[in-house]
Amino acid sequence: MKMSLSKRRSSGAHGLAETETTKQVPADGSSGLETEDHRFARQMRDHRVRHFGKQASLSVEVRCTEAAVSFWESGRRLPQPSTFLRICRALVENGATSREVASLRRAWEDAQVRKAPKWPMPPSFLIAVERP
Repeated sequence: MKMSLSKRRSSGAHGLAETETTKQVPADGSSGLETEDHRFARQMRDHRVRHFGKQASLSVEVRCTEAAVSFWESGRRLPQPSTFLRICRALVENGATSREVASLRRAWEDAQVRKAPKWPMPPSFLIAVERP
């Protein structure tokens, strides 16, 4: 996957030089850089495609909705711990290796940490809570 940045100078509205940066992105439309926030989502989709095919198949195995699977794979939500355990069991029953499941678990745990609220909350939050 090749990406490049290019700069082009042009004359602005007031005669001043402006620099415009453009970035070429991969053909698949992704940014080319996998963020930590989307590592779990990407792995979840890859495992689902390899071991179950359609989202409906995974949702039946895990006893959840297709919409839930879609949310996990898009990175909008994370499965609850009990649901994630069912996902891992379903993966193993459908041929996933222990290494694959362990990698998915690490990605899920990392995503859980990043999505957790940052405590302690700022003092302004505490003041707003204490006011009647």
